[in-house]
Amino acid sequence: MSVSLGDHPTISGHLGTIGVQDVLGFLANLRQAGALEIESADGEMTLYLDGGEVVGGRVERGAPAGPPEDGGGDRADRLTEEILRLGAWLPGAFRFFEGRTPPPDLPPVRIDVRGLLLEAARRCDDWSLLPGLYADPATRFEPLAEPHGDGAFSLTLAEWRLLYLARERRFLGEIWERCSPASPLETSRTLFGLVSARLLQRLRAAPAAPRRDLPAPADLAPPVLRPAASAAAAADEEPIDTVPVFAPAGGFPRPGAAAPRREPPRRRLSRAQIQVRRTGRLVQLVPADGERALPLAGEATALGRAADNDLILPDAHVSGHHARIVRDGEQFAIEDCRSSNGIRVDGRPAFRAALEGGEEIEIFPYRFRFEVSFEVCAPGLTGAAREP
Repeated sequence: MSVSLGDHPTISGHLGTIGVQDVLGFLANLRQAGALEIESADGEMTLYLDGGEVVGGRVERGAPAGPPEDGGGDRADRLTEEILRLGAWLPGAFRFFEGRTPPPDLPPVRIDVRGLLLEAARRCDDWSLLPGLYADPATRFEPLAEPHGDGAFSLTLAEWRLLYLARERRFLGEIWERCSPASPLETSRTLFGLVSARLLQRLRAAPAAPRRDLPAPADLAPPVLRPAASAAAAADEEPIDTVPVFAPAGGFPRPGAAAPRREPPRRRLSRAQIQVRRTGRLVQLVPADGERALPLAGEATALGRAADNDLILPDAHVSGHHARIVRDGEQFAIEDCRSSNGIRVDGRPAFRAALEGGEEIEIFPYRFRFEVSFEVCAPGLTGAAREP
C-alpha cells in the first residue's frame, strides 16, 4: 500500500496483498471523506465514504447482485449486496481520493462500514474463508477501540459478549470453550468481523525485560484471603477454584471443517441497551501444585504479610503491607506500598501499573496472573427475543 498527496490517490495498493475488508476498515477508522475506486477482472466499483459511512456508490462494470435501479427495493440494501460481493472478486487494485464527493446525479445512501464488515464475517461459512490465525487456538486478541457512547453502533448480544470476552485477552482455544454451544467456526468468524470493524486486534506479546529467575522454595506458604474479604467475594465473585485447562470438545478445528447451519438474523443492540459488569481476580501461578483463582472484592485489595491485608502472603520476602490493587470505575491498577523487595509486572519493576488483563504480577516468591471477566446482558430482551 502506498500513500501520496495532491491530485493523485492519497492511498493506493493491490487487493491480494491486502484484503478489501482491511481497506474498508482502515478508511472507516480514518473517518475522512473521499472516493474509493476498486478495479479487478470481475468488475469496477466506486464507493464514496464520509465519517465511517458509505454515502454513495455505483458499479461501473460487472453484473449487479441486486435488482436493477427501477426494480424496486431499497437502494442501500442493493448497494450493500454489491459491496459484500467484493470479497469474492479476483485480486485487483484500489485507489482512494481524499475529498472527492458523490456526483449530484448519484442517489444518496447511508451504510455503516463497520456493520458491513460484520455482515461479511457472518456470511463466512467455511474455514477456508478466514485467515489461518482464526483457527489457531494460541491466538489472542486485545481491544482496539472503546465503543462507549457510540449510539449509532450496534451488535448482536452474542457479538457484544464475544467482544468483551476477547477483551479478557484469553487464548482463542479458551474462547471457543467459553462460547459453547456455538461452534468454533461461528466464534472465529465473529472475531474476524470484530477485527475487520477495528474493534479488536491480534495481541502481539511484547518481549519481557531480563529478570533474575529465582526458584520458589518448596515449602512456600499459599496466599490466604481474610475471612471478611472471602465472605464479600462469595456474594459477588466466582468461588476460589482450580483453573481448568480449556479445549473444545472434539479437538481443535482445522480448515475445511463442516460449516454449521446459518442462523436467522438477530436483533442489533447499541452499547446503551446492554449492561456490562466487570470483575477482576488473581490466578496464582506459584507454587505450581495447582492454579487457584483469588477473587478481588471492593475498590481496593491489600496484599502483604500482615494479618490485616485482604490477601495475606505469609513469606519473609513479602513486606507487611506490600502492594494493593485498586479499582477506579472500570479500570484496575496495582500500586507498590513502598515495599522492601518491590513488585514486577510482566517481568519489569513497577511502582504503579495499569492492569488490563493477562499481566503477570510477581511479589517474590509469589507469582500471579491478573484476569478480568465481563458479564454482558440485555435486560430489554425477553421471551423469544432473548439470545443465548
